Amino acid sequence: MPNARLHAVNHDPAHIDPTVGPDIDLAPLLDLDPDLAADLTPALREQVRGWLVVRMWSLPRGPWPSPTHREPGLMGFLVLDGVLTRNVSLGKIAYPELLGRGDLLRPWQRETEGRLGPVDVSWQVLEPCRVAVLDRRFAGIVGRWPEIVDELLGRALNRARELDYNMAIAQLPLLELRLLALLWHLADRWGEPAEDGVCVPIRLTHSLLAAMVLGRRPSVSSTLTELSNRGLVSRTENGWVLHGEPPTELHKLSRRDVHGGNGGS
Repeated sequence: MPNARLHAVNHDPAHIDPTVGPDIDLAPLLDLDPDLAADLTPALREQVRGWLVVRMWSLPRGPWPSPTHREPGLMGFLVLDGVLTRNVSLGKIAYPELLGRGDLLRPWQRETEGRLGPVDVSWQVLEPCRVAVLDRRFAGIVGRWPEIVDELLGRALNRARELDYNMAIAQLPLLELRLLALLWHLADRWGEPAEDGVCVPIRLTHSLLAAMVLGRRPSVSSTLTELSNRGLVSRTENGWVLHGEPPTELHKLSRRDVHGGNGGS
């Protein structure tokens, strides 16, 4: 089924204004994300392809389109490409969750308010992205194919595992170890071969990296300068390039003693 422009079709115009919202197209979901059909036979895949046609939003860099809305029966958004952050804070400092291809999003879902007070959540598009709209129609028919439901549930669980991994990195004893471990971990997912290393094509600012490794921005800036001087990382217009081999033995990488020096902030 060829792509087609949507003009307020299949949704309530009160929720989406095509004149101010993201660009919207139609496409078969299995063309956009072939891995969803990994457990389907070729014949069944072709059959399902014709049924699971979804809307696709194209989002530019910047805040998630406001206001965050939910269509009746909307299951969620599936990220097709690009990079976003979900920023969660209880005070002035937010912890960013980096999201990309394959992640399931539900931006309208409210956080539970506990005794510590309200949790502030904001969304930011770091790199232009596309998301598939898993709407009421999709939710009503996808259960016919348990293989796809299983894959979608796995995507949702992977977000929790990714957060666990990031928090494990944030517990490493030295800031330079945390930064290197984080950048190489991001390279596992987003890395592209470069002439002299591996490129992570995401515009990660020093402030964003500081939040992800639980460090202070000035300390992160000085540590990145040192790592650059040692030939381990370099910054480009489109992201970061990692040089050499990944730090598989993190405890041996730093020249500083874990119990001394100034690398732990």
